Amino acid sequence: MAADRASKQRTAFTLVEMLVVVTIIGILISLVMPGVQSAREAARRMQCGNNLKQLGLALTAYHSALGCFPAALRFPTGQDPRTSTQYQTNWVIAILPYLDQQPLYRSFNFNKYISDPANQEPRGAPLAVMICPTDIGRDNLYGSTADGPGWARGNYGANGSIAYLNQNVPGTSPATTDWTTPWARGVMGWNTAITLDQIVDGASNTVLVGELRIGLSPIDRRGTWAMGAVGASALWAHGSVDGIGPNACTTLSDDIVGCTALQASLPPGFLARECMTCWPGEVSQQATMRSRHAGGVQCCFADGSVHFISDFIDHSTGGNVTWQNLHTWERLNASADRLPVDSTQF
Repeated sequence: MAADRASKQRTAFTLVEMLVVVTIIGILISLVMPGVQSAREAARRMQCGNNLKQLGLALTAYHSALGCFPAALRFPTGQDPRTSTQYQTNWVIAILPYLDQQPLYRSFNFNKYISDPANQEPRGAPLAVMICPTDIGRDNLYGSTADGPGWARGNYGANGSIAYLNQNVPGTSPATTDWTTPWARGVMGWNTAITLDQIVDGASNTVLVGELRIGLSPIDRRGTWAMGAVGASALWAHGSVDGIGPNACTTLSDDIVGCTALQASLPPGFLARECMTCWPGEVSQQATMRSRHAGGVQCCFADGSVHFISDFIDHSTGGNVTWQNLHTWERLNASADRLPVDSTQF
């Protein structure tokens, strides 16, 4: 009877036993979580690569139908593409029919500028194919207010040029491009683009589209899919001066309109800590490739292949880009430098 009485009194764990169990569970979670997070990021990176693959296929279909790639950005004659808000069709809008987005394409009023209130609804439409899942989770994901309300975000930019966007050359045909020097051009320029045959270095050696990071504030225009501007949906000078290499963490590495207001709207040092600094010159003429993937960015090449490019790829250390000082990164983005890169170099 005494033994039975003792067993009946033993009906719960002691506090010490509970603490031991909780400690063991905590240790197991700490061991498992990094693997879970790693697996999740691998899945997100794969989805991001699939998005780039779809964009590459759509751009190839556009090229097959019209004979060349679309222009990265378009503006009326006489407008300075670095500062104008008279946005016309950019590369993303141009390929919407080839992304199975015909209804969205038809909803744009092309008799008005994309920044006009008449186009607020279509330019604010979220496009899953334009969003890298690694770069989501901020309140401003679908809310850029740069140049009017209602601009949806995007994570991919056209390869324009490794030199600065130049406002002095109108660029209305591949023969007279907006690229300041022919060897520095990318694939899709201002009011113009080139054909596959004009990619001198070969489609498998030339970047077509790369990643952009979404802006860190509603007034930050970076990563805005329908806005035809450098930093919003286009990459420019991503191999010059302070825009050196993928995920460049140099000071003043992006030159975008609205930088002064953006700096004032955020805590001191915030942009630097995020490696998303900008130059307050109030011109959109430079933006480098960026992502939230650890260690690099993903690119779609002109042949449709997708590659992960390490942050530590051989790249320029600064200064104005010249043909004589091109490194591997610049050579991958320049379509006519006549210095093709072997695949073992990236």
